[in-house]
Amino acid sequence: MINFDEMEADLFSFVKNESSVDDDISFDTRLEEDLGIYGDDAIEFMLKYAEQYNVDVTRFEAANYFSSEARSLVWSILRSFFRKESTSKKSLTIRHLFEGIKNGRLDEDIINLSNIH
Repeated sequence: MINFDEMEADLFSFVKNESSVDDDISFDTRLEEDLGIYGDDAIEFMLKYAEQYNVDVTRFEAANYFSSEARSLVWSILRSFFRKESTSKKSLTIRHLFEGIKNGRLDEDIINLSNIH
């Protein structure tokens, strides 16, 4: 039987380790917006996640959730002047990653289902 509490703790540990964040995180923590994971680092993060938890990410559209390196730099500068968040990308949360682990795949269907709960 799968112990979801242990899985949750392991995922939180993985995310904190891979993002080099010491702050508290929750299921609602967003990877790009809250943890600063974007660009090549986001791709590397997702590949490690897929390998660590045996999650199929072949249908996951990273470009819908993560900014490129150059775009993130531009948005950081613009946000400092205008104090606005970019709304062009969807948010990927730790809850989505957890649902991906439970289902063995992470794609738009799994993400949309976890948004309902």
